[in-house]
Amino acid sequence: MRCRSFSFASLLALVGCTSLLDLNAYSVSSNAGAADAGEAATCSTNADCVKKLGDFSICRKADLTCTKLLSPDCPQVIGDWKNDNAVILGSILPIVGADKPGGIPLLNSIALAVDDFTSGANGLPPAVGSSSRRPIVVVACSEESDELNDAEAPVRSARHLVDDVRVPAILGASFSGDTQAVAQITIPKGVLLMSPTATSVALTDLQDNGLVWRTAPSDVIQAKALVGLMPQIESSTRARLSLGPDAVSMPLRVLILNKGDSYGQGLAAALQAQLEFNGKTAFDNLSLSTLTVIDYGDPSSGKAIDYSAARQKVFDSLATATPHVVFLLGTNEIVPEFLNKLEASKAWPSGKKPTYLFPDGGLVPELWAEIGTNTDLRKRVFGTTPGTDNAIYKLFRSRYSSSTKDGTGPDVGGTAAAYDALYLLAYAIAAVSDKPLNGSSINVGLKRLVPPGQDSQPGTTNINTAFSVLSSGKNIDYTGASGPLDFDVAKGEASSDIQIWCIPTEDRKVDGKAGPGINSGLFYDATKRTLTGPRLDPIDAKLLATCNY
Repeated sequence: MRCRSFSFASLLALVGCTSLLDLNAYSVSSNAGAADAGEAATCSTNADCVKKLGDFSICRKADLTCTKLLSPDCPQVIGDWKNDNAVILGSILPIVGADKPGGIPLLNSIALAVDDFTSGANGLPPAVGSSSRRPIVVVACSEESDELNDAEAPVRSARHLVDDVRVPAILGASFSGDTQAVAQITIPKGVLLMSPTATSVALTDLQDNGLVWRTAPSDVIQAKALVGLMPQIESSTRARLSLGPDAVSMPLRVLILNKGDSYGQGLAAALQAQLEFNGKTAFDNLSLSTLTVIDYGDPSSGKAIDYSAARQKVFDSLATATPHVVFLLGTNEIVPEFLNKLEASKAWPSGKKPTYLFPDGGLVPELWAEIGTNTDLRKRVFGTTPGTDNAIYKLFRSRYSSSTKDGTGPDVGGTAAAYDALYLLAYAIAAVSDKPLNGSSINVGLKRLVPPGQDSQPGTTNINTAFSVLSSGKNIDYTGASGPLDFDVAKGEASSDIQIWCIPTEDRKVDGKAGPGINSGLFYDATKRTLTGPRLDPIDAKLLATCNY
């Protein structure tokens, strides 16, 4: 797999950090220790504001006015917020609500990176004219609420961070549609937005004044991985279902079921533009009714989704001809609302259930919980997710698992990218310490983290070296836990390898319960633009051992 060179010392730094991450050490409820804000209060220090407004209040440096860090949508603070030199950033992720299982690991990864900078360098270098290090603080806001279909939650969070706290940069949002909505608030206010998981192609050419970046690649690349995987899926599915070797004997039937937001629609469109099976294009298969595409709506739109009506469309299509391959292009809702119901349907001929293909949105705990001990289903599930499987990623994954205490794991899409996003913002801020801290200056700093430059990887012992290189006026070339991040600085996005994941058993026994999705070893090489690694057709020994088939 493609990875940059890295020093043995830097690897030791990643595994050698013994501090235990516990978000509860940084987290409070939104009303803990805080008085009503009342009228704006003037101040000179954060301590002044704590006296006037209660805990988790700071003196906003822009206008020497007290403000609260917390709000009903922003219930947590990570880092030393009491320090008057702190650089305060924001995050908008689904840390409450239905998608919390996918959001909490992202926030944990950000907290892990904050811990790196705290223990490895005591924060950021001093600003010009100061001798004090600057701790990194993240005000953690939610992208959702416990209220069903609360489309305004990410907007409220953004307004609090931008208007009340006045952060220079925000990590998030998680979903592509929410990222676009938040960007409409952050761009006019000059705040930089960096998403670890928003992959919609709609973000590529967004008119953003250089203020929207992402550590996740465009879905154009993920679609290429799914397209590249399809020949193997077609061959193995034909063999499993005894369909014959090609369309002459029996045409393969495919169903694309997509979420109705920019993520699901973008992936569905990209697939239809590139996908081939039965020796024909997707459009030819549409005309022959061997391809069916169903959009089930957008549950984050603020409108209640009638999943039963969407499922009826699916079951109507099953009654005509059951598909052999099903693409499930959604997020957390796709498992309970569709996979569960599809598997329970009586429409399938005996022993003829389909192969399921997921993008990164399906790499969620709900999936392996749904599979449970169903070995047959487990072996019919594959998916894609951006990222690498290099040594830096493996060490990040190991450290997350050993230091995070809340029962979550790193096997959720975007964790490594969230970790890298905090590193990138921190280094960008250090690179422009002589300029006013805002989104525009951070944008300038991010452009100093790409080739050509001195190699840099995450890890506590690497941080001060990177600071030193940046302070000398030179660039660093950052390779992170999610892989090389060689950004197109005009678009704020980087290419990425795409991993093909499978579902192993939790205890690696054939009759065991399904464990979290893992990288199979097969991946789409973004540089070579081809799949490489073990094959699904026929299943080779390496993939057999990894996925426990």
